Amino acid sequence: VVNFRPEFAQALNDRVSEVAAELGLFLQRPGCGPNAVIVGTADGAQLATGLVAQQPRAFRLNAARTNFGPDALDIFQTSDAPVRWWHMSFVFNADDGSFAMRIPGEPPVRGPAAGGGFISKQRGIKTDRIRRAVVIVDLDKVDGMAFDQLADYVALVTLAQVDHDVDTAGIPSVLNIFDDPQSASGLTDWDEIYLASLYDD
Repeated sequence: VVNFRPEFAQALNDRVSEVAAELGLFLQRPGCGPNAVIVGTADGAQLATGLVAQQPRAFRLNAARTNFGPDALDIFQTSDAPVRWWHMSFVFNADDGSFAMRIPGEPPVRGPAAGGGFISKQRGIKTDRIRRAVVIVDLDKVDGMAFDQLADYVALVTLAQVDHDVDTAGIPSVLNIFDDPQSASGLTDWDEIYLASLYDD
């Protein structure tokens, strides 16, 4: 967690880690190479655009099923949303954890995949794992929001590949708090069931 006041950074890190642990995810100790980075900024669009320009392959590989595609990446960079996110996921063999996809321009990977991943969803003998998540919080746009609401919102969009333009108006979810701050105080029963089913082996 970067560019938050220390006490808020620690609390946000703790909450995301707590939700991850409840889902049965393995958490490494502080100082590890992070799978997820949560950044506070005064201009989310500018930061997102700069990051993509500096490291385009960290956000978009020429390989199917690794991300939501170019239109979603454009939304990530140009949206005026208070919180924006981007995930990169890869396919692994479910039985032994070995890498199960070929990325153009990259050497083939054989044997168990180093570093694991923090999401695992069974698809027959294959499993999808998020290997990287970037979440950008526009601090001016979340000013005045209850911290518990924001932390749970960030936890959900960090741990799940939520479509940026999904309509959740009819769903009892923390995803609605920016449209209706009274709709949820944090993760709802629906959110918890959704995450549990996503991570269910």
